[in-house]
Amino acid sequence: MVDVRIQKVNIALAGEDARPADALRYAGDVRVEDISRPVHSAAYRVDVAQAQYQTGDGEGALATLWHTYLAAFAERHPSHRLPISNGPNVGSTQSNSAGPSHRSVTRTLASRL
Repeated sequence: MVDVRIQKVNIALAGEDARPADALRYAGDVRVEDISRPVHSAAYRVDVAQAQYQTGDGEGALATLWHTYLAAFAERHPSHRLPISNGPNVGSTQSNSAGPSHRSVTRTLASRL
């Protein structure tokens, strides 16, 4: 069932007549924790970030990408503590040497939008 919901998001974003607002509405029906493959979860989150950006929510898009990065980092480095943050540009952060600071990640993500 989760595959069908993800496909609705993909279809809403596809083609010349993309409907990012519809994609975000459909995304509300998707439970990310039900997506079994990490690469599919990451791809889905990038689609959501794209829809957020296209609807004018740049900060939301960066936050979604930040959480996608954290999930990927946690999967690759399960024994490390993650940088503590509410997301890019939100509040203060505390991090250790386990990963890059949220500022460097935010700069990288922002340069790719």
